[in-house]
Amino acid sequence: MASGTPEPIRQLEIVKDGFQQHAIDATSFRALPRISFKRAITASDMVPNLDLILLASLYGCFIACVVGAIIFAILNALLLAFSLTLFSIAIIDLQDLFSFVSRFAVSLKENLELGFALLVCTAMYYAIGAMMASKPVFQRMVSEFKVKARHVLSHLEVLATSC
Repeated sequence: MASGTPEPIRQLEIVKDGFQQHAIDATSFRALPRISFKRAITASDMVPNLDLILLASLYGCFIACVVGAIIFAILNALLLAFSLTLFSIAIIDLQDLFSFVSRFAVSLKENLELGFALLVCTAMYYAIGAMMASKPVFQRMVSEFKVKARHVLSHLEVLATSC
């Protein structure tokens, strides 16, 4: 173009599609990005429907947390049920064992009573024998004590009369 003649004014149309706004040159049909300096660029301009995406992810996290809590409760209930079953089986087995032992415990108690009676009889037999054998020794010790006591008393009488 000549330097003296002004350039013709182009008509620009603003076309708004779903995501961005474009300025289209009507003469050449070239798409030019529309630049606006009136407002700052925000996150919603960069990613469309960001609030819906965040809301969906928060909802998904909430659902995952609820499902995790339900699974945790179910696993705890199963653990409690298995533990109670194990302890009840152990108690039933111990009851059977004690009933088996209790049959022998009655006869064992009677045998222990008889054994204790035999032990007392045997101890009495040997104690009586030892007392009978030691009776002369005991009588000799008593007679020696009497002799010593008489000697001390006679000595005390002599001292009492001499004063």
